[in-house]
Amino acid sequence: MTRAALWLRVSTDQQTAENQEPVLRQYAAAHGWDVVREYRMNGVSAYREEANAAAVAQALLECAAFDVLLAVRLDRFTRRGIETALRYVREFKERGVKLVTVDDGAQDGPAGELITAMRAWFANQESAIKSERVKASVMRRRGQYLGGLRPYGYERDGVTIREEEAATIREATQRVIAGEPLRAIVRDYNGRHVPTVTGSPWSRSTLYGMLRSGRISGQYMLGREIGGDAEWPGIISKTDGLAVRRIVAPKSETVVDDDGNVRKRWSAVAPKTLLRGVIHCATGHRGGTAMVGWTRARSARSPRERTIRKKYRAYRCLECCAVISGDKTDEWVASRVITRLDHQARARRAKPAGHYAPLTAQLIALEGRRAEIIEDARQGILTRKDRNDLLVGVNRDIEAVEAALAASRHEAARHMWASGDLAVRWGSLTFDQRRAVVAAAVERVEIRRLPDDDPRPRNRFRPERISIVWRP
Repeated sequence: MTRAALWLRVSTDQQTAENQEPVLRQYAAAHGWDVVREYRMNGVSAYREEANAAAVAQALLECAAFDVLLAVRLDRFTRRGIETALRYVREFKERGVKLVTVDDGAQDGPAGELITAMRAWFANQESAIKSERVKASVMRRRGQYLGGLRPYGYERDGVTIREEEAATIREATQRVIAGEPLRAIVRDYNGRHVPTVTGSPWSRSTLYGMLRSGRISGQYMLGREIGGDAEWPGIISKTDGLAVRRIVAPKSETVVDDDGNVRKRWSAVAPKTLLRGVIHCATGHRGGTAMVGWTRARSARSPRERTIRKKYRAYRCLECCAVISGDKTDEWVASRVITRLDHQARARRAKPAGHYAPLTAQLIALEGRRAEIIEDARQGILTRKDRNDLLVGVNRDIEAVEAALAASRHEAARHMWASGDLAVRWGSLTFDQRRAVVAAAVERVEIRRLPDDDPRPRNRFRPERISIVWRP
C-alpha cells in the first residue's frame, strides 16, 4: 500500500490547519493510501524561505518513511516563485517521493512541471498583491493609532495622555540627557515600584524601547527611523526626542573593510568607579594612559587578608604601575566639581538646554549619507577608490559634529545639575548620578608622579599630583 505524509500549513496563529486535514485524509482514502506522517505548521509563512526551510529539510530526511507528500495546494509548500517550487519537486523526486496536491494531482512529468510552474507563479503574484495592499493600507493610516497593547503614557485610545505615566517619561528623558545610564533609572523605578503597562518590573529593554520610539515625541516610526508627525500629541518635545534617541542608541566602533562590509565592536561594561574613563596617568611612556580600578586583594595570602585588602581601592596605570588612592581621589575631585557647578549656578553662567537638536539632525543626515556611499559601492556604482575618498570626508564631518554634540549635551547636563545646592544633594545622589555629574563637568583627570628628588612616597595620595581638565 502507498504510504502518504500530510503537509498542513497556515500563515498566522489566528488560523488553524484543522480545516485542511479532513480534505487531505479523504483524498488519501479515495486513492487507497495509508497516512503514516503529518507535518503540521501553524503561523509559518510560505513566503519566508527561512521559516519553511526547517520543515522541508525534516521531510527530506524522512523520505524513506513515505511515498507521497500530500498538500491541499502548491502554495502550502512555498510562495517564493517558480524556481523554489520546482526545486522542491525535484528534490523529493530524487528521493523517490511524489509531491501531490488535491487541486492538481501529482507534480511529475513535463505536464506536471508546467502546472507546478504556473501554480507557483500565481501563488507568488497573489502574495505580492496582498503585500502591496497591506502596505498601501499602512501608508494611508500613517500616524494613526492601530490598536494593540496600550502604549505607556497614553490611555486605551492611544491618543489621550495619561499624566502620571507622562511624568515618568519626562523624568526618564531628563535623566538620560543629564547622563544617567538606563540601568540606574530602571533600578530606581523598580525600587519606587513604578508600574509598567503590564504591571511587570521595569527592564533595560523596556525602558530602551520606550525612549527609542518616536511615539513619546508625537511621531510615528517607519522601521527604526522617524516617519513623521502622528495624530497623538507628544509627551516630550521633538528636540528632546532627537537627543534621547541618539543617546540611548547602541554605542559601537564602526569599521569599514576593503570589501565595503561594516563591522561593529560593541562595548557594554558597567563602570564600578567614579572616575572610570576620565582618570589618566600622565607619567607613562606614551602619556595619557587610562587608569583602572585596582585592589590588593589578589596578592592576599588568606581569606581574612583578602577581605581587609578589598577595602583599599585605588587607581592604577597598567603601563607604568603608578597608583593613587581611589577613595581620596574620588572625594577630592568630587569636591572640586561640586564647588565649580554651584559657583556656575550662582553666577548664572549655565546655558539652558535644548540647542542640540540642529546638531543631532545634521549627524543623522551625515550617517545616512555614509550608508548611501557604502550601498553604492556594494552595487558597483562607486569604485573602491571613490568610496574610500568619499568616506574620508564624511567620517571627518561626523567626528566634528559628534564632538560639538557631545559638548552641547554636557553643557545641557551641567545646566540640569548646577542648581546651586549640589553640595547638599550630593549625599542623596546614586553612584550613576554622581558619575553623570562628574562626566558633565570634567573632560579628564591627570595623575602625575612626584619628582624624583621628593622624599615622600611616590604613589601616596597628594593633591598636587592631580590635575583636572574642565569641559568648556
